[in-house]
Amino acid sequence: MALQSDSSAQREEEFREVFRNVYLTGFSMRVLLVTIFQVIIGLVLSAVLLCFVVFYALVLLFVIFGFDLYPPLDIKSMIKDLPTSTGGIIEGILGTLVGLALFAYLGPHTLIRFKRRLAARLYVLAGRPLASVEGHPTFEPSSESGYNGIEIGEFYFDFEDCLLDVKGGDLEEWERAGGVMRMWYIPREMRSGKNPRTGRLVKYNCIPLRAEWRPAALYGET
Repeated sequence: MALQSDSSAQREEEFREVFRNVYLTGFSMRVLLVTIFQVIIGLVLSAVLLCFVVFYALVLLFVIFGFDLYPPLDIKSMIKDLPTSTGGIIEGILGTLVGLALFAYLGPHTLIRFKRRLAARLYVLAGRPLASVEGHPTFEPSSESGYNGIEIGEFYFDFEDCLLDVKGGDLEEWERAGGVMRMWYIPREMRSGKNPRTGRLVKYNCIPLRAEWRPAALYGET
């Protein structure tokens, strides 16, 4: 029994921490400034989105019911130069939808992400329980550079809510070296779905806190 306990303790020591999610731990002036900037941008673009939605609603009221707000607005004058052909109308609708989607992503979506990170940080500061998963990691490369996330066992962790305290090249070295990774995460808002890259059913939407790694060379793993 003592031998088994010593072996287990040694196995624990073989893992070393390799990165943390700076959004949730410690203090960084960079994170503070980025967060303040994101909140300002989110509020401004959310207000712009709201103005656009109200304007297009007024345009629809005028087109359908002839309702105009004059004064202070003169909807009829504002839309008199808009194209009336079928092709022009379709292009206008598509352009409007794309614009609204962009503002929605940069505005409300940014604020939702801020709220999610803040709630996760408060969760950690309160000392509430964390969960972990251990296994061989599958790194998901980004279409531009770096990585989008890591899949471990039946869990997928994306990096959208992460600011890792490592260089991008470190993740590449661990992927080449192989080994086992243990990911600690906040077990909230968990969902299940297919990872588009691997097609596997995974649990996702858990914000990772930190990762520990054990090189494959320790056990001759491949």
